[in-house]
Amino acid sequence: MSPRSECIAIDSCPKCQGRHRYKLAVDRSIVIKWLTASDMYERARQVRFVRLFTCPVKKEDYQATFYLSDTSSDRIKDVRVVGIVSSDEQED
Repeated sequence: MSPRSECIAIDSCPKCQGRHRYKLAVDRSIVIKWLTASDMYERARQVRFVRLFTCPVKKEDYQATFYLSDTSSDRIKDVRVVGIVSSDEQED
């Protein structure tokens, strides 16, 4: 299965204090299992990631922490920063 495209926002860039949206390639593995009553009420857990991003204004790298949702049937295997979301892709 190919990585799924997801977007995150960095509300205050440490390099320019601006707001930037980045596209991520999120590789998830689908876990096939019997659905139980407890699975119907399972809450997604927040998984912490730390990655390098590039400020589009200053062209400098910085490290940021973000969280993505993960469930027992949809596990995150890998996350890659693809780049900045272009203005025609923005959806706020």
